[in-house]
Amino acid sequence: MKMLLTIASLLSLGFGLWAGVDGKTAVLTCSFLAFALLLFAANLDRISDFKATGTGVEAKTREIMQRAEVTLNELQALAKHVGAISLSLVKRSGRIGGYSDAEEAEIKRSVLHVLNKVGIQESEFPEILNEWHKYIDLDYAHYILGGNIIPKDAESEVVKEFKQLRSGGFIKIPTPDDIKRFLESNGFITPELQELIKDYEHYLQFREHRRPEVWEQRVNWGRLKKT
Repeated sequence: MKMLLTIASLLSLGFGLWAGVDGKTAVLTCSFLAFALLLFAANLDRISDFKATGTGVEAKTREIMQRAEVTLNELQALAKHVGAISLSLVKRSGRIGGYSDAEEAEIKRSVLHVLNKVGIQESEFPEILNEWHKYIDLDYAHYILGGNIIPKDAESEVVKEFKQLRSGGFIKIPTPDDIKRFLESNGFITPELQELIKDYEHYLQFREHRRPEVWEQRVNWGRLKKT
């Protein structure tokens, strides 16, 4: 019975996290209340002796609180993991033609809000958003370099350098300096590309877009060509 109550409490927590992501705050609140009550019921055997002396009850209560704290820490760790996976899946979904930027932003806001509700501190958000940011870093590099299209009228050596720059995936995402060096040395740099590089630098530093309206048009940044 105790195991069933514990499983039910975890299912309530999971359902609450899903409801929060979907914007159903009333369901979220009820789910977390159910989670707390079920977890309490699952541990009634630990708090059955309330007729002991004051010292005895205090000692028993302290033991219960310590165990509950361990359980809460484990659940918070699970919530962080689920949140990070959920945000990663949003970024992976469709890549282009999937969620709109506005939809992604709302999902991100909702997930972080739910995590904050279960006790995850804002100082832990960067860790949860690590993969989310990596996708955006990769997209900045990808679109500044012209997407999947080889630079116009590029010599074979330049094409080779272009492909090498883009071959690292998430393991080695081209930095703003890497991109700037390639563009300048091969005659591709323009004032517009210089501003895009600044946008990329800004995102790396502050983890927010310098020009959100420009970022939304990234698929139209265009192909590299000689200036």
